[in-house]
Amino acid sequence: MVIKRTGASLTQMFKEFVRHPRTTLASQNRVPAFLRGIFFAHERSTAGDGDANEKPAPGEEVYPSNPLMDYFNAHEKGPGVFKWLHYFEMYHRHLAKFVGKDVHVMEIGVYSGGSLGMWRSYFGAGARITGVDIEPVCKAYENEHTKIVIGDQGDPSFWRRILADSPPIDVLIDDGGHTPEQQMVTLEQVLPRMKPGGVFICEDVHHLYNDFSSFVSGLDDALNAFRNTPVPPKKGDIRSVATPFQSWIHSIHHYPYAVVIEKHEKPITSFDAVRHGTEWQPFMGGRDS
Repeated sequence: MVIKRTGASLTQMFKEFVRHPRTTLASQNRVPAFLRGIFFAHERSTAGDGDANEKPAPGEEVYPSNPLMDYFNAHEKGPGVFKWLHYFEMYHRHLAKFVGKDVHVMEIGVYSGGSLGMWRSYFGAGARITGVDIEPVCKAYENEHTKIVIGDQGDPSFWRRILADSPPIDVLIDDGGHTPEQQMVTLEQVLPRMKPGGVFICEDVHHLYNDFSSFVSGLDDALNAFRNTPVPPKKGDIRSVATPFQSWIHSIHHYPYAVVIEKHEKPITSFDAVRHGTEWQPFMGGRDS
């Protein structure tokens, strides 16, 4: 299995080298820093932080209350909902801005249908819910408020077909097949077509050396691109012209087993570092007023 996966990775790396030789070579320079981070995290986990007596026992963590957490805790019968408990704080942090609005929410991974009702309860009567699953039996959860689409999230042609007939998506929650390839295809096909201000959530990004996590690391790098303007607006200031990716991606957030990507409400054109004040230390050149 390891040999097969390594072979596939080398093949993909060669293809990318042929297409983008400079970028591929530059990416190899990141390996030492990547390993340094892995080792640091391992050392911190073995060294321990704080007083062990202050830590709750496994399974006794206290999660902050919010409408989604409260719904889940009260939902003891009916269609099943299966979620990591630490997700509920993440959901509320990034999705509260849509509550009470005419929002289109798409969740991949219908399973037993329980989360469809949870989203409608949270967002309100104006929410339009679309569930996506590869299992035809999930069509049973379709009703006047919820549409169920059957298909393979790892197939780009599936996304092109349903997105052509679907209203723009405000919120995408990928809780589907959980394989990195499915997750990457879904992000590539859906994120560019989501509404401004949209929120893309990918769940179940498990294990070290996860390919989807590596994919998102590439997006992290793209979000940090720097294109300095030769002539800034004012002497001493700095302006970096936004790349097309930066112009529509507001932020990328990492949580245990989850990634959240938020889009700008309106595209931006630049990032500006601006100086205010009249007194400056000379060791960085000071500033001419």
